[in-house]
Amino acid sequence: MEVELVEPGDESAFTDFVEIVRDSDKFDFPDDPAWLPQELRAKARGTGSRLTEIYVVREGSRPVAALFLHLPIKENLQVADFQILAVAPSERGRGHGRRLVQTAEEVAHSHGRAVAITYVHVPVEAVSVWDRYQHFAASSGFEPALRSKLRRLRLTEGLARAARLESEAFGFSRGSYEVVRWRQHCPDELANGRAVLGAGMSTDAPTEELEVEGESWDVGRLRDFEDTIAGMDRDLFGAGAVHLETGELAAFTEITVPRSAREVAHQYDTIVAAPHRGHRLGTLVKVVNLRALAEGSPTTDRIHTWNADSNDPMLRVNETMGFEVYAVGTVLQKKLG
Repeated sequence: MEVELVEPGDESAFTDFVEIVRDSDKFDFPDDPAWLPQELRAKARGTGSRLTEIYVVREGSRPVAALFLHLPIKENLQVADFQILAVAPSERGRGHGRRLVQTAEEVAHSHGRAVAITYVHVPVEAVSVWDRYQHFAASSGFEPALRSKLRRLRLTEGLARAARLESEAFGFSRGSYEVVRWRQHCPDELANGRAVLGAGMSTDAPTEELEVEGESWDVGRLRDFEDTIAGMDRDLFGAGAVHLETGELAAFTEITVPRSAREVAHQYDTIVAAPHRGHRLGTLVKVVNLRALAEGSPTTDRIHTWNADSNDPMLRVNETMGFEVYAVGTVLQKKLG
């Protein structure tokens, strides 16, 4: 087998990479939209906080597997993030997965990384698939480090609850906060606060056994993130709660939705700053942003989110809004020799 580093200008190799990833996605989650080519291309561009590399594994001339590797370069310099490990469905069970993991580990080692992390999620009804993935991960030296679930919400159901939840949340905030909304870019006057809260996501959200450090965010990193979303051809909807007394951004949430495939939106970060917790600001900003999504993307049918099983505060918010579990998973970790 041959392992090929996909260069940015190699359209043929990139097309092979995309087809493997999309076929693998649709095989595991046939009812969900797969990654779009422009999304993978935008994610593959490096930024000021990470390097990226993508690979195709071939048997002869036939592409059989794909790897998408993130390498943090501002912090977590010991970590290699195997964002995507995909084997073409028609090629599974032939040893390509083990070769793919071996390749990923060799690349990570060449960059001086000591810890590898990756992700596994399967539909809740796919018990046999889950067992096979878990066995494969364990036999490859990976251990579960953060248990998680994927949840989804039908937009019509969420909107039916929105008015009541928004009213209740405003009651808890006691008129001390103003809710603001944005599209594509956080307003300049709130950008620093958004960056501070972005860093908080890496320290406040549960990490359990993951050996990762907190991230350092500034406005430049925020704009890099927003530019990546724009490069993916996605709309970004944001909502935040501004503390009226201090003017600081006390909470925010963001949702993205592909412009060319609007059926499913993706919930991104939601966080409330520690001094402002207990006022239902998480619920408030999420409900307001849900309405913004419905207004700005009326053909969107559902929204997907990911939560660690130990993130009790956000689980309560999502369950109150009507999110339901549709897939189980884990973040896997391996210390590289």
